[in-house]
Amino acid sequence: MKLLIDDLGFTLAGFTDSPIKGGDGNHEFLLYLKKGTHKFDSGLLPDSIKDFIFNSYQK
Repeated sequence: MKLLIDDLGFTLAGFTDSPIKGGDGNHEFLLYLKKGTHKFDSGLLPDSIKDFIFNSYQK
């Protein structure tokens, strides 16, 4: 996903879980993208993202 975002000229600026479940009850996530390159937020490191996703399934 990060490679695609980079290739399109965006930077991941944030993310959250969607309040709406997918059609099959699956978890959906929303990305906040900014055009261009910006300072990388340490809260958006791959391990932080993995932890966030894992914890969202525990709810």
